[in-house]
Amino acid sequence: MYSFAFILVQHLIDLIKRELPNIQIVLGGAHATVMPQYVLKNTKADFVVLGEGEKNILEICSTLKKKVLPTKIKGLAFRNKNKVIVNEGRNLVEDINTIPIPKRDLLPMENYFELREPHGAAREKRWTTMISSRGCPYKCSFCNTPYIWQGLWRSRNPKLVVDEIETLAHSYRIKEIHFEDESMVMNRNKTLEFCRELKARKLDIIWQPSNGIRAELANLKLLSAMKHSGCTHITFAPESGSKRVLNQIINKNLNLNAITSAVRNASQLGIKTMAYFVIGLPGETPVDIKESIRYANKLARLGLDETDFSVFSPLPGSQLFFELEKQGKIRLDPKFFFELLAMGDVSFAKSWSEHISDEQLKKLRLCALLEFHANKALFHPLKVIKSLYNISRGVQELKTERALTTFFRRHIRR
Repeated sequence: MYSFAFILVQHLIDLIKRELPNIQIVLGGAHATVMPQYVLKNTKADFVVLGEGEKNILEICSTLKKKVLPTKIKGLAFRNKNKVIVNEGRNLVEDINTIPIPKRDLLPMENYFELREPHGAAREKRWTTMISSRGCPYKCSFCNTPYIWQGLWRSRNPKLVVDEIETLAHSYRIKEIHFEDESMVMNRNKTLEFCRELKARKLDIIWQPSNGIRAELANLKLLSAMKHSGCTHITFAPESGSKRVLNQIINKNLNLNAITSAVRNASQLGIKTMAYFVIGLPGETPVDIKESIRYANKLARLGLDETDFSVFSPLPGSQLFFELEKQGKIRLDPKFFFELLAMGDVSFAKSWSEHISDEQLKKLRLCALLEFHANKALFHPLKVIKSLYNISRGVQELKTERALTTFFRRHIRR
């Protein structure tokens, strides 16, 4: 569970408990890990797993069978009458190769295929998600990953990753994989090994790192190997075109030239590309945002296919969240979580910068998106025509196309 979904989860739990009052509900994920006491006090959930949950869930089931309090389960919070108890923390799994692959036969997989609303864009109708690694070693101040994963990055054996893909291809006729790793390409040699192994097995699979990759590692050799093993789309995350914001506000040690080079090379190879930006950060100025807009326009001219200017949201567990909370600027109430839920709505913008008003931020965001698409249309008109053609056929090659297709489908159904 992510923080933006908290109010939805609250409602879902109420519905479940109303129909099945004896069902035990376990919550996990980033939000629950950061604030277990708040979650248990404000929902009817029975347990909260802190961090990874594979071992915890087995021990919870064993405890429920024995009908005893789970006081000895590490990395667990639970409610005992009206009191919330948070147990001692549990260490992260050292070797994630020891974790079995998910039992997807227990899920209604056909429903996911039919819904076809992935994190990225699904070219194929039979697609699914996977992870090849866990964690992230970076310490961006707007992200709660450092709190959750303690700065650790652990990867699976590339051959085991391809084994899982092969199982999915044979068992479910999967044609496309979306990797949800927070930082997939952290070890260039392992990624190259994965690409070689996938290509060698001739599985007729396409794939994409939906959460993005670190541009500094994406040299031409790696991007070429990714392309020839079936990679169709890559997301990069410059976050800002302002060096001041990168260095002084979000603590992202990033060379923007690496992003520029990676976008150029990926585009020349025929890989679709996207760039994420965050605006409305504490301390950010209109000048900083305009630098981001200029940089996004530069990438558009180089062949970047799509971009997203997200409005900053203080995620619980992030450094900026703790700073804003300490300053008394955050109050954990329904309004706060509704604002998190609305973060993807282009008609809504809440600025956390003392230099930018909400209305000004909304206008800057709209300006950023319009300028990007204008540059794309001017320098790469065939890409715009192809996107319009894809949308008319219900085809998804870009996240933008998926979003518009979903919007039109829902609108037509109404």
